[in-house]
Amino acid sequence: MKISTVLCAVAGVILSNLQGATAGCYTSGVGWHSEFDASTAAWDHCWGGVFKDYFGPGETKRACRNSGQYRMDFEVQNLNTKNGFYLNKDDCYHGLLNEIEGCSGGGESVNSASLWRFRSDPNEGHC
Repeated sequence: MKISTVLCAVAGVILSNLQGATAGCYTSGVGWHSEFDASTAAWDHCWGGVFKDYFGPGETKRACRNSGQYRMDFEVQNLNTKNGFYLNKDDCYHGLLNEIEGCSGGGESVNSASLWRFRSDPNEGHC
């Protein structure tokens, strides 16, 4: 039984490294005022907002939305410094959503396989 548990853990590490994703949750600051508001904002920014358009080589785009007494900051970066791309809307949404649902205080992730960086961060104040 213990051997299968160890093998599953090792397989999980290998698979996550093959996918080329690295992530980090923020450990200080405020938490999400509303995960629902944050996920809605991410959807809006990816499907009809600033992240739906073309990203030039190395370009970073930022968006902000208020939720109660707090603001939610979002950032997407094309890590490819030679070519520009349109980011798939579903990939955009799920990239930002990972940091909303997986990190109570927001976070940042890099998918080195597809060369995108995603950041979702709750903060005090307003946009």
